Amino acid sequence: MNLAAIILSRALANPEAPAIATVGGVATYGELAAATLGCASRLDKLGLGPGSVVAIHTGDVRVHIALILAAELRGVASLSVQSVFSLQASQLSVDAIFADSRFNADGASVELVDESWLAPPEGIDIADREPASFDGGAGISRIVLSSGTTGAPKAIGISAAKSQARAFQFMMRHGHISETDRHLSMMGLSTIGGDRMMACALLSGACLAYGNTPHDVLTLMRAFQVSLLMASPAHLQNLMKAGAANSSYPSLRRLIMGGSRVQASMVQAAQCVFTTQVWVGYGSTEVGPMAGGLPAVLRGQDGAVGRIAPWARVDILDNDEQPVAPGREGVVRIKSSVMGRYLNTDGDSAIRGEYFYPGDVGIIRGDGVLVITGRTDDIINAGGAKIAPELLEEVLLKHPAVRDAAVFAAPGAHGADRVHAVVVRGAGDVGEAELLAYCRERISQGAPVSIEWIDAIPRNDNGKVVRHALRSRFLNTLS
Repeated sequence: MNLAAIILSRALANPEAPAIATVGGVATYGELAAATLGCASRLDKLGLGPGSVVAIHTGDVRVHIALILAAELRGVASLSVQSVFSLQASQLSVDAIFADSRFNADGASVELVDESWLAPPEGIDIADREPASFDGGAGISRIVLSSGTTGAPKAIGISAAKSQARAFQFMMRHGHISETDRHLSMMGLSTIGGDRMMACALLSGACLAYGNTPHDVLTLMRAFQVSLLMASPAHLQNLMKAGAANSSYPSLRRLIMGGSRVQASMVQAAQCVFTTQVWVGYGSTEVGPMAGGLPAVLRGQDGAVGRIAPWARVDILDNDEQPVAPGREGVVRIKSSVMGRYLNTDGDSAIRGEYFYPGDVGIIRGDGVLVITGRTDDIINAGGAKIAPELLEEVLLKHPAVRDAAVFAAPGAHGADRVHAVVVRGAGDVGEAELLAYCRERISQGAPVSIEWIDAIPRNDNGKVVRHALRSRFLNTLS
C-alpha cells in the first residue's frame, strides 16, 4: 500500500474538495494531485527512484507536501528539514536537496523549486505508473530528524509499513476523521507529529491548514472552523499572548498537545480558551505515539501524559536498569511495534536492541498513567540540587514583562553548574536585577545568576528549546 496513491485517489473522487489551506489561499485535492505528478516528473528527470534520498525545504507548504507525496509515489525516501538544517551536523548523505532560494544548505547544491515544478506533463495521469512498494513496505519511506535540543540531530528512518501503522494509530487515538474536518498543525512537517497529522488528514479527505505566525493561526481557526488543532505548550503560549482568549472556537472538537513536558496549568488554560477536550500525548520520533489522555485521566498532575498505548510497552528503571514498582521514579524505557532505526549514529545510541531510551525520567502511577518528571540530559545540578529547567522557565513566563524564556546551565568558576536565563521582552519593562529578585523569591534553589534579553528563543519545530545552542552561544561570548 502506497500512502501517496491513496491520498491522490481523493482527487479522483472529489477534485474540488479543499486539501491545504493557508492565509494565502486554498489548494484543492485536484490541484494537489496535479502538483504531485509535476514533482514526480521532475524526480524522474533527475534519475531519482527507489533507494534515493531527498531533503525538502520550501516556504510554500503546498509545494512541500507535493514533493513528499511525489517521493512516496516513486519510492524515494524523503526528509523534511528546517531552515537551520545542516547536512554536516546530521551526518546524513542525500542525493538531492529541494528548496527555495531562502534555504541555507551550508554550501551544498540545491535544486531550486518554483511554480514550473507543479505543472504535470501533458497527458500524465495518476494511474500511468504503479506506485512504489518500498520492498513490500520494509523499505524506508520517510526520514525524520530527532529534536536536536541537546546536540546534533539524529536521522531516524521509518519504513513504509511503519509509517502507515503510525498514521492509523493517530486515527485510532483521535476518533473518526471525515471529509468535512478541518485540521491545523502548528508542528512543522519536519516533526513526526506534524508529518503524521498531514498524512492522516489527507488520507481522510480532510482539509489541513497551516499558519506561519500566531496571528495567522488564529485567523485560520476562525475562518476555516478548525476542528482539530495540534500544538506544543510553547505554541499555545504564543497563541494566548496573541489574543486567543478574545475569541471562541465552537468548531474545535479536540486540541492535541505534545512535543515537550506539559504542565497542568497549561492544560487548564487551554481548556478555558480553546476546548475542554485537550489531549496530552507522549511519544518520540524513534517510536511514534506511546501514551496519551484527556484531563479526566491526567487528574491535574504536572507531566502526566496519559495511559500507555496498546502497541507499546513502557518500563521505569532504577540505576541498575531493573524495573521498579508503580509510583517509583526512574529512567523511562520503551518498546514499540513501530520503532524506526538510526541512520547516522556512531557509538552511543538511545536504541539498544529492541528498546529505546528517550532520556526521560518518570513514574507510572497506580492507575497506569505515565508521568514525565524530567530529563536525564537537561537536569541542572546546582550545588547538589537537581533542577528541571522547565520548572524555572515556568516561573519566568509568569512575569507580565516576559513573553518567552529559556534556562540553561554552564560551568562556573569551580566547574559546578550555574543557571543562566535568556528572555524575550513582553508588555511592560523590567530590569535584570528586578527579574533576578523575582526568581529568587519563588525558587528556593537554582535561581538564575544572569538574565540576557534576546529577540527570539531558539526552538525546533516541536517548540522545544535548543539548549545546546544557548549554552554554546554563552560560552563563546565568555571566550
